[in-house]
Amino acid sequence: LDISGDGVAFPSASGSTLLRLRSSAGTATLSIDAAAGSFSAIQFGDTGAASVGSILYNHADDSMKFNTGGTGTKLLINSAGEVGISVSPASGHLLHIKNAGTAEAKVKIESESGYDARLILDTSNGGGAGAHIDFQIDGSAKGGIQYVTNGSASDQHDIIFRSNNYSEKLRLDSDGR
Repeated sequence: LDISGDGVAFPSASGSTLLRLRSSAGTATLSIDAAAGSFSAIQFGDTGAASVGSILYNHADDSMKFNTGGTGTKLLINSAGEVGISVSPASGHLLHIKNAGTAEAKVKIESESGYDARLILDTSNGGGAGAHIDFQIDGSAKGGIQYVTNGSASDQHDIIFRSNNYSEKLRLDSDGR
């Protein structure tokens, strides 16, 4: 089915295209409306299984889910814009990643030859904000690395290493000592 902006149906486009929406005047929109508190969805399947993947919008909580492999949600974006990969994002976490329980949880940042691969923690200078890498076991803080950015603190620009009970074990001051 080929539908143009003026609502006229033309013969189907060649090849495997079964539906095409087109507007020569501007934006072409596909709307999927459902009852309040329900889902709007696009399902993907093949001849072996009718639904092996899907995109679902949950009108009850204004979240969007991406499902693959026929085994449930792989990516979720909640109404606050927080993203969960293989998990519902914890409140206040912009990105929450959890492994499937069968492998190590890894995040890889890769660059091409001659270019740096970086993890950048950027925070404002003041108000007590700092840049932290925290290490936890089952949600309990066990250690971390902190860069002090508070402009009014005497330890501004220090790097602090913390261990098991999150107590300070090593400090590099702004002079590198």
